[in-house]
Amino acid sequence: MCRVTRAPRVVVQVLIFALSLQPMAQAGAAPRAQTRIADGLGWPEQKLSADNGAAQYGFGRAIAIDGDTAFVAALNAPAGGAVYVFERVAGVWAQVQQLNAIDSPDGANFGFSIALAGDTAVIGADRTTLTDDGFRHQGAAYIFEKGDDGLWTQAQKLTASDFGAEAQFGNAVALSGDTALIGAYNSTINDNAYQGAAYVFTRSGTTWTETQKLVADDGAGGDDFGNAVALDGNRALIAAFYGSGAAAQTGTVYEFEISAGVWTQTGKLNADDGAFFDTFGYAIALAGDVALVTAPYAQVGDNFGQGAVYVFDLAGGGASQTQKLAASDGAASDALGASISLYGDEVLVGASSALGYAGEAYLFANVGGVWGELGALSGSDEVSGDNVGYAVALSGTTAIVGAPLQTFGGNPVQGAAYFFERPTPDEIFADGFDTSAR
Repeated sequence: MCRVTRAPRVVVQVLIFALSLQPMAQAGAAPRAQTRIADGLGWPEQKLSADNGAAQYGFGRAIAIDGDTAFVAALNAPAGGAVYVFERVAGVWAQVQQLNAIDSPDGANFGFSIALAGDTAVIGADRTTLTDDGFRHQGAAYIFEKGDDGLWTQAQKLTASDFGAEAQFGNAVALSGDTALIGAYNSTINDNAYQGAAYVFTRSGTTWTETQKLVADDGAGGDDFGNAVALDGNRALIAAFYGSGAAAQTGTVYEFEISAGVWTQTGKLNADDGAFFDTFGYAIALAGDVALVTAPYAQVGDNFGQGAVYVFDLAGGGASQTQKLAASDGAASDALGASISLYGDEVLVGASSALGYAGEAYLFANVGGVWGELGALSGSDEVSGDNVGYAVALSGTTAIVGAPLQTFGGNPVQGAAYFFERPTPDEIFADGFDTSAR
């Protein structure tokens, strides 16, 4: 494939990262005032960073949570990146461990993606170089298990059986029971550069084994299939955010289901109003028959790059779009959908470029089959350029929002994470508000 076909994609990718990772002012518009703590949800927060953090660590780039345990990544920490383990005791979160891959080289991006379920975690390191023959960034993923002593240890290193140069295996990971799904969005397929693939691994006893390689039935070079993955039981979603959906290169998401041990593509999800370079599928979430797909570069009204989230019902063997979510106060270049986390009937969505690139995260809830915005979370001390919302995680009454570009302890770009806890009704109305009409 001629390299020149990648040129449009590269240009837009640079723009996307400008939206979500750089403190740039919006042309012709002053940044909105940071009023969300007063006007939004106003949940109590605990702000944390790595206990050994330093400048440029980028703590908060990826986050996962399950109950009282949370993992937060710092891609630029020494030894190829680090993931920090936090636990909640008596309502207070504290760091209890630092994880590093045993053989991770500098620049490996250990922690680029994280999936956490119970006592098992999968951590991607998509820029790991596996050979020294001139090929680079094949990528790897690491299985960590929590032992009886409460400590997490590396149990296995996963790589693709046909790993290729620049495939970046591990750029996205998902975990459900004894199945792991790992994206390799830059894989070359049948000479189609950057078409992308995803690999299924299954656990038998204590050993994980690759069991299938998944590709799109209509994939093409430059699609980046595998840029985001989601897994729930017998269903998987795999995004190709440069694939052709409602319009050329608007993005598309593929549905796979397993039967008799074999995963087969069963459908596609596309935005009903998709447009060129919306990046539909930038982030995805899946629970049962509900799928949510973000398009952070989508235009809403006259606001280019405001971003949106599309809701799909997957019941009955089809994928039906039921709703399109947008922030009630959204503005151009907010990039709503930079990250997403679904828990029960609530979803937390990052808008890392909102508030003059300070960023925030919006909480939506499903009430009676209709999704509506509950409010937004932003750090009480955030400033322009922090990129709050670049990563989010939601579990129970806890929301975690990463700010990987924040200055912490005087260290530029050390990064931080805000742990928000939903107040109880007694706490919400402790000031004596009349609740009779609420």
